[in-house]
Amino acid sequence: MPDQVRAKLHLASGRAVLLAYADDVLPPAAELQASVDHLKRAIQLHSACGAKKDLERAERLLKKHAATPPANTGEGASS
Repeated sequence: MPDQVRAKLHLASGRAVLLAYADDVLPPAAELQASVDHLKRAIQLHSACGAKKDLERAERLLKKHAATPPANTGEGASS
C-alpha cells in the first residue's frame, strides 16, 4: 500500500476521535492519545496529508485534559 494511502487511513482514524465528541465535551485521554499517535504517523508517511492542524487541536485537547483536575466523587469522605 502506498504511503499516501496509508497516511489517509491514519488521518481518518485520528480525526474520528476529534469529530466523535461535541465541542463542549472533552474526549477521554486514552482516545486523545491514540488520535495524536495516528495523526503523527500520518504526517510521517505524507507530510502534505492535511493532518497538521488536526494534530495541533488534538494536542491542545490532551494538554487541557491533563490540566483538568479529576472529578471529586465524594467517595471516602467523612462528615
